[in-house]
Amino acid sequence: NILFGWFWPDLFTVIPWHYFAGFNSVSFVRLLRLVRLVRLVRIVKLAGRWQSRIGVSGAVIDTWRCIIATLVMLHWLSCLWGYLALSGHLHGHHTWYSDYVLSLQWDKMAFTAQEVYISAMYFCAATLTGVGFGDIAPKNISEISLCTCTIFWTGFMWAGVVGIIVNV
Repeated sequence: NILFGWFWPDLFTVIPWHYFAGFNSVSFVRLLRLVRLVRLVRIVKLAGRWQSRIGVSGAVIDTWRCIIATLVMLHWLSCLWGYLALSGHLHGHHTWYSDYVLSLQWDKMAFTAQEVYISAMYFCAATLTGVGFGDIAPKNISEISLCTCTIFWTGFMWAGVVGIIVNV
C-alpha cells in the first residue's frame, strides 16, 4: 500500500518548509531529507535479491563494480583536467592543453570541449595504468597540484581494482 511505504517521508522532504512560519531551521529540513537516505538500504537488499534470482556470480559483479568505479573516477578527473584547460585558455594562461595542441600542430583557437575532454581522459587513463607517455604534462602550479592528486587517486583506485580482480 502506497500510504504505508515511503510516500510520507518523500512528501515531507519535498515540501518547502522554509516558507512556513516556525520552520526556518535548516537543520529540520536536513533531518527530513536524511530520512530518505534510509531508502538506500532497500536498494542494497534489492540488488542482493536480483543477484540471487539472475544467478550472476559475485566475481562478475565485483568485476563490473570495478569497471564502473574506474570509469566514473576517470570521468570526474577528466572533467577537472578539462576545466583547468578551458579556464586557463579563457584567461590566457599556458596550460597542459595549449602545450599539447602546439605539439600536435593543431589550431589552438579552434578546439572544442569534446577534444579537451578526450585528451584529458587519455591523460588520466595513461596515469591510471602507470604508462604515462609524457606527451601531456602539467604546466602551472594548479595543474601540478591536480596531477599529484590524480596520481594518488588513480594509484589507490588501481590497487583496489587489482586486489579485487586477483581475489575473483
